Amino acid sequence: MAGYIGTKAVNLSTTGADIAGDADVSGALDVGGGLTVDNDGSTVLTVDRATSDGTIIDLQKSGSSVGSIGVNSSDLMIGTGDTGMRFSDGEDSFVPSTITGNANRDNAIDLGKTSSRFKDLYLSGGVFLGGTGSANKLDDYEEGTAAIYYSDGTTNSSTKTVKYTKIGDLVTITIDLYNLNVSSITGNLSVYGLPYTVNSSSGGRSTLVGSITGNTPVVCQAVNATSHANLYTGTSGGANLGSLVKGDFVSDTQAALHGQLMYRTNS
Repeated sequence: MAGYIGTKAVNLSTTGADIAGDADVSGALDVGGGLTVDNDGSTVLTVDRATSDGTIIDLQKSGSSVGSIGVNSSDLMIGTGDTGMRFSDGEDSFVPSTITGNANRDNAIDLGKTSSRFKDLYLSGGVFLGGTGSANKLDDYEEGTAAIYYSDGTTNSSTKTVKYTKIGDLVTITIDLYNLNVSSITGNLSVYGLPYTVNSSSGGRSTLVGSITGNTPVVCQAVNATSHANLYTGTSGGANLGSLVKGDFVSDTQAALHGQLMYRTNS
């Protein structure tokens, strides 16, 4: 069947509709068999809802709606029922929304599910877990390696590669200095090579074990605003803690210390 929409020719048949040139349609247009719209180099189809918010395109299967594309306060809405997404360019955000109620929906829509998960998530900011306050924001998680070593600030031992984890501003590093030669280090021993600079106001302290005469534990104290931790033991300086020196090891050619150090960083 041939006819016109406005001044443009239109051919309607059981297999579809062909419209030559531009066409403006007022009112309802029912097409059986499919509708193909084609244009070269410019907008193919414009669908305009005047005045109010709501559905612009109703998507159906067998005569029943399965979803829609609509508008809410000049924002695009896509979804079905109470599960949808509003594209808010004014807020630079995707907002969980209801399609039937045309409103935002808080704390109700999941991203993926147990048997159908997304893969990687790339973020340049942070994740709010369990709440929306600043205390709930996880802005960094990192796993890596660091090359640590004994030093008195002048002379260094060889290095050992160890693992660390950084969660927010908290760094946890494995101290595994195994059988290193410190015989040429004459000053007080420290652990150098921490992966992040220690916070300027709150460092960290832990206890290490190793090849120390008398099996005395060693205190490892992160030094504020530096990338090293000082070492102390009760075998150097009598009953009180004193700086660890090479003579405190059973053998200064096989100096070993093991444990973990946690400290905070501003990085």
